[in-house]
Amino acid sequence: MQAREHIGQTVAVVGPLMKVTIREGVKENPIWVDIGAVFPNPQRLTLVIWGVNKAAFPMVIPGQLAGKSVCIIGQIKDYKGTPQIVMTTASQFNVR
Repeated sequence: MQAREHIGQTVAVVGPLMKVTIREGVKENPIWVDIGAVFPNPQRLTLVIWGVNKAAFPMVIPGQLAGKSVCIIGQIKDYKGTPQIVMTTASQFNVR
């Protein structure tokens, strides 16, 4: 995955969805989605959907999209050495 080379840019990224993790007990109730590789592999792109935005992503269900190709649109930021996109609207997430 070449997302790391585009930190700070708004891009469309296509890759395999590897894993969806929902952590209800964590502050702000995030959903983490690993693209290209699974945590803790540094070659992954992590998508973060904060609890306040979960309703916009009913299609993101653990186990149901694993291995499917997705197209993600958003600004890539660096989070502790891993490229990350914060997802806020469903238009940023497309299953191919």
